[in-house]
Amino acid sequence: MARAALGLGGVWVHEHRTTAEAAKVRARQRQALAVVGARSALGVRLQARLCAEEDYHAGRHASILTSLAEARSTGDPVAVAEALNLAHHCLMDPAHQALRLELAHELIGQAAWTGRRGDLVIGLLWRTVDLFLAGDAHAERSLAELRGLLTDKDHQAAGFVVAVIDVMLAIRAGRLAQAEALAAACAERGQTAGDADALGWYGAQLAAIRWYQGRIGELVPALSELVKSPELGTADHAYFPALAVAAATAGDQRLARGTLARLGDLALLPRTKSWLAAMHGVAEAAYLLDDVEIASQVYALLLPFARLPAIAGLGVACFGSTHHALGMASLTADKPIGRSNTCARPSRPTSRWTTGPPRPCHDGGWPRPWPSTADWGTQRRADTRPRQSRRPRSWA
Repeated sequence: MARAALGLGGVWVHEHRTTAEAAKVRARQRQALAVVGARSALGVRLQARLCAEEDYHAGRHASILTSLAEARSTGDPVAVAEALNLAHHCLMDPAHQALRLELAHELIGQAAWTGRRGDLVIGLLWRTVDLFLAGDAHAERSLAELRGLLTDKDHQAAGFVVAVIDVMLAIRAGRLAQAEALAAACAERGQTAGDADALGWYGAQLAAIRWYQGRIGELVPALSELVKSPELGTADHAYFPALAVAAATAGDQRLARGTLARLGDLALLPRTKSWLAAMHGVAEAAYLLDDVEIASQVYALLLPFARLPAIAGLGVACFGSTHHALGMASLTADKPIGRSNTCARPSRPTSRWTTGPPRPCHDGGWPRPWPSTADWGTQRRADTRPRQSRRPRSWA
């Protein structure tokens, strides 16, 4: 019974999305833990799963790291491998980039002791995702290695994430029509694999494509329904900024402002796997709504991560460099960019993310090259027209 209860957790964290289903699974796992005891090998694995679920929901990681230390102390390679995977999932805050890579490399090595191919696949998958999230030049090299491993024998969970990353790469390259077709096929693959993120990630990819096309306003009805879906993670708030951007672009300021208000204090949002992309959306929405207060908040939150690409999920969609979001927040809040000149120009590691599809602009037509630092302030002071008058003239 205990092994069956442990297996209910699946590969990832938070796979059971509805409140009722999640509560039922956690109850069975706690009952199983009481039967086998917390000091047993199986009990250590169950305890790690329960701690990871609680940490992820609350946006914490202390409990799962304690469980990881306990797993290491047992010397059980399977318990260590599972705890490494779970801990990695709870450390998606961009501030933990280095630690995540360490855990991914440790999991790859641990696979030699467990003898389980799945540990090697997941370890290499986490390494690949981490490199993409870091804007690392070797990310696609790691993806090629992972793809080769999956060619020998498929792994449904990892294969779905690889397909997701392929969509992101097509978007980045500006092949938007191809990306949209790939996204639809990818969503079907995710549903076949039983991945709880299949619907949400498809929505994120479609939103990214429409944003680059200057057609994000078309998605107001779809995003309005998506934010209410119980299939989305309880700690994932990225779809609220997406809806706010779509509503503001479509001219519905009341909906846009109301949606942003639902986020509450931005500093208190859990920093899960889509936090950086969510803050990018907040910066865009604040610009469109001319909301100085929100722009100032998001500027302060994003500044430490200026060099990173704004990627949603595990490589679901990239919205360009975080420099772009900082620049938009600076324009809105009239913040002096001289303190962080990186807002005006992408750094070398992330510049490749901004050379694909052209960005949507807010003054009609397509965007011009990045302005100089001085130009930002001049443009902000000179352009006093209402935000809504500066949205693209046509969605065609």
